[in-house]
Amino acid sequence: MEVLVSAASDGRVIQWSVRKGLRSTALMTVKRVRGGNSSGVAAAADDSTANIARSSEVMSLGFDPEDANNYLVGTSDGHIHSCSCSYSEQFLGTYNGHSGPVYSLAWSP
Repeated sequence: MEVLVSAASDGRVIQWSVRKGLRSTALMTVKRVRGGNSSGVAAAADDSTANIARSSEVMSLGFDPEDANNYLVGTSDGHIHSCSCSYSEQFLGTYNGHSGPVYSLAWSP
């Protein structure tokens, strides 16, 4: 079965299935992480940013060509998060290195 996966500026990554009508399932809601957090836990922003949205805008999405269960999301915060379709509450890893939005992702062959 083939599925469509979408990501949006509200931080949600959604999997769409056409079987028996169009149905959606949330794969992940990408939350803001503190600057250097690379533990993989989807930590919320600290209290000093209480007026800022707690979700991070997803700007790009890319699936692992070797394992369709794993994917990367690039955010407006400059983070790249490694995610799995099996875990919706936690990142597998977070990669820092950008000071601006990550608009595109590509897996190296």
